[in-house]
Amino acid sequence: MISLCLSFLAAAALTMAAGAGLVALFAPARLYPPECIALSWLFGSMSVSLGLWLCSFLFHGLALQCAITLLCLSLGTIAFLRRKSHRSIRLTTWDRVLWTLLFVQFVAVFYCSFKHTLGWDGLLNWEFKAHMAYESGGRLPSAYFADHERAFSHPEYPLGIPNLELWFYLWLGEANQFWIKAIFPLFYVAGTLLLVSLIERFSQRRILALISGLLFFFVPQFLVNPGAAVTGYADFPLAIFYLGAIGFLILGDQDQEWFRLAVFFLTFLPWLKREGIVLWSAGTICAFLFRRGRSLGKTIFGVSGGLLVFLCWETYLLANHFAASDFGAVKLENSNRLLPTLLALVRDLFDVQSWSLLWYGAIAGLLILFRQSNFQRGLVLLLAIAIPLSFDVFVYLFSAWPDYLRHVDLSLSRLVMQVAPVAFLLTSCAAAIVVPDPAKTRTAGVGSDPSGSLSRGEEPAV
Repeated sequence: MISLCLSFLAAAALTMAAGAGLVALFAPARLYPPECIALSWLFGSMSVSLGLWLCSFLFHGLALQCAITLLCLSLGTIAFLRRKSHRSIRLTTWDRVLWTLLFVQFVAVFYCSFKHTLGWDGLLNWEFKAHMAYESGGRLPSAYFADHERAFSHPEYPLGIPNLELWFYLWLGEANQFWIKAIFPLFYVAGTLLLVSLIERFSQRRILALISGLLFFFVPQFLVNPGAAVTGYADFPLAIFYLGAIGFLILGDQDQEWFRLAVFFLTFLPWLKREGIVLWSAGTICAFLFRRGRSLGKTIFGVSGGLLVFLCWETYLLANHFAASDFGAVKLENSNRLLPTLLALVRDLFDVQSWSLLWYGAIAGLLILFRQSNFQRGLVLLLAIAIPLSFDVFVYLFSAWPDYLRHVDLSLSRLVMQVAPVAFLLTSCAAAIVVPDPAKTRTAGVGSDPSGSLSRGEEPAV
């Protein structure tokens, strides 16, 4: 048990080291520790996963593990040599209380993860691939893609999560389904820290950001429903990467250095799940609409990474003679599916048992942003939500399932979850407009930071 724990921690530490190296190379210097932790895990997890797939064409077994370990150590060394002096966080008493409550929530998520079994997709889709790749020395056998009896495991889905699980299996020395569950709460922790960071940078309200992070815990779809953070699905990590892409695209309007972080999030979207290309497309549209001060060429170059990842994976599938089976051609008679699917989407959005009051708040937040805030920012957030949801409705016209409504019932809520953190960000930003800031009231316009750093043009602490 102790050896497995140490092996898991070693794999996690190397993953974080790889991500920290990327953060040191490409992130702005004014990050705060919570942001660094979140970005290190998110960037490290997908860079290790993508690196495993690319290196599996050259290495096998122990040699593959050593190659990725060397990559992680190299990036970790860069992080150490190029470490930046991060801004310190001045914590008030309320800050300490809220951070403590947030930490308690993180512990609860880990506890729920270990008590909860992997969900259907988490076990028979993502972990199934990781287990098979581990038994094959680090790469899925070509025969797997041509085996129709294994079509239930969606061979067409990319390997973002399976290869991350494979990385931990290589260090554990076995395909251990108990320990592998611990990687998904790490996505929850990173996603919450990222959400808190983005809300504070948008609103300059630390307490509001921390309260929003605490409320994130009380959306059932994020915690306990199918596709939630503790079930082993890819939908929640995909949602967090999409949140990062949209959030840093908007921040890039103020400073182009943030656009580099948005590029990383956009690049990894198609590697997490097949639906990631839809989110990449929505993010790309937002990047072109919201490129104030950024050249067209730089924008095209920045967003092209995700398309390259998608095309490489599709080429790999073609080379292995795979053809997808869940969706077929659109037929004219299938147009009668549109209204029932749209109604199913509306019912899902306003299902309080799944989403609490999130989508009610998102609608109110949009109205507030359009009336009292930056119109362009509200438009980008609206498009970031509306484009994927519109595609989610339309795509069921392609469904090859005999009972397409069964397909809708099983998958629509997880598709909605992929954009839900952006809706949460939108709602919190709108709340910052309508809820008075006590600090500003007391200081009569000096700013919410008692040190006065905001009045000097510095960024708020995260």
